Amino acid sequence: MPSETESIIIGLILTIGAIIVVIAYIPCLIVIYRDKELLVQSCYMMMFVLGCVELIACSLHLYVGIGTITGLFYHLPLKWNKLSGALMEFFGWHYYTVSSTALAFNRCLHMCAPNVGKVLFSRKATVCWIIGCFLYAGLWFILLTSPYGEFTYNPDIFTWEFSGEYNQTVKHIDYAQNLVNFTPTCICYAIILGAVVYKRMKYTADASETMSSREKRLFILLAISGLYPVVYDQYWHYLNDLLYTKLGLRKDFAFAWAEFMWITVTGLNPFLYLTLNQTIREKVWSLQFLSCVKNRVTPHISIRRSTKNTHEVSDRPEV
Repeated sequence: MPSETESIIIGLILTIGAIIVVIAYIPCLIVIYRDKELLVQSCYMMMFVLGCVELIACSLHLYVGIGTITGLFYHLPLKWNKLSGALMEFFGWHYYTVSSTALAFNRCLHMCAPNVGKVLFSRKATVCWIIGCFLYAGLWFILLTSPYGEFTYNPDIFTWEFSGEYNQTVKHIDYAQNLVNFTPTCICYAIILGAVVYKRMKYTADASETMSSREKRLFILLAISGLYPVVYDQYWHYLNDLLYTKLGLRKDFAFAWAEFMWITVTGLNPFLYLTLNQTIREKVWSLQFLSCVKNRVTPHISIRRSTKNTHEVSDRPEV
């Protein structure tokens, strides 16, 4: 059992991490909501809804941090701890994973098959995708509030864990569904990167020409979006056990790091928006002057198609 001082320190770290994510996320959502040119695009509509859900997840992480500081979870009845865990899984994980998969599919279609993307992600269809993500996450909420599933916070090791009679079965199902979601996400992002490379080789006159800054940002954004959640999932399910069984790290600190990584997964999107998405970054910068640039044209990724006698430039929205 950790000391009171250790609980306070870990709780402060979790609380501060959640607050930082909220501070980063709010201006991103403001600029997406204000700019109707962005919000009308299916990808930004899905990004906006995902952001609202992740803000709720941040409030739950904040609740965990404060509860760790105060020792709330030592006195919290099991039914409330179980309900808190079900809400955490709904808003903080399962909606995120399935929505990220849908968003990756959206980006892949708009990059590689835009006509198909316009059909499968029309405004009404996009609403259906979003509702479907909520329904999927709702199934997990029902499971974790039923007698067959429990997801509770253990203040002795500073993390959430599957508990109850069927904990191992539910944990294996959770791991399997994560693979089902992450695999197509990574495949879609790999296809996008491959399409960018193919078009560069096919249409660029000078094959040795360096990538543009927007192409580099796209590569970094997609790589982080696809791989970091996978790293976290592997750590939460397996690697944290190895840290204290093989390397001798204290169990509570190994699992506390898993909890902190969960907060960083929640904060991954605003970090990527503010550093690699020029559209959102410039509009967020304009907020400090209390003005929204209403007439700014959404930046596009330009792909130059060059032949011996002609040059053709095609633009795609930067997402």
